[in-house]
Amino acid sequence: MKKLFDTPLKAVISTLCIVAVLAVAVLVYISRGLIGQTAAENAALADAGVSVSQATALHTGLDHENGKLCYEVEFYSGGQEFEYRIDAKNGSVLKREISGNPTAPGSAGASQSASSASDAPAASDAPAASAAAPAERVLDADSALAIVLTDAGMNEADVTVTKNKADYDDGVPVYEIEFHTSDTEYEYEISAADGTVRSKEVEPYRAAR
Repeated sequence: MKKLFDTPLKAVISTLCIVAVLAVAVLVYISRGLIGQTAAENAALADAGVSVSQATALHTGLDHENGKLCYEVEFYSGGQEFEYRIDAKNGSVLKREISGNPTAPGSAGASQSASSASDAPAASDAPAASAAAPAERVLDADSALAIVLTDAGMNEADVTVTKNKADYDDGVPVYEIEFHTSDTEYEYEISAADGTVRSKEVEPYRAAR
């Protein structure tokens, strides 16, 4: 054992090996009794009433929710975004968040059905309506934060902002904003075009240990 640490280089290499072995041991221990990624995905899809073939951009990973080990499952279907937290031990739904506008069954998409030729008026001299242009990002991050704080009845000085990210949701420019007080956590998604609150979630805040 002494020979493993008799030079600085050997000491470093030996330490790294020990850390790697411990990390593998911890992962093996943690993985015991977990339902597995596939079972977590099936639980989320079943709760959402979505089949595997209907889900796109399916992503799953291990996470924590209120101190519990869970699977984070995210996917898109029918014009909506689904985010689930599934208990890694028993497969129960710990948390669900659904945002976006559902596409009508049997339609080829909202924009296509809205401009269907069968709904067009009789021939006239007016030029045909052009397809709607994608929404533009009008708000900046500070304005977006001010909107959600007002909605929550909070002042910036009274909260800790942990996320204020520009993103896109089904092609719509949005801001994803998260903040918390000493006892409450807020998660928002708002339109970056007009400040409309698209989704909002409020839950007890538990500081990471």
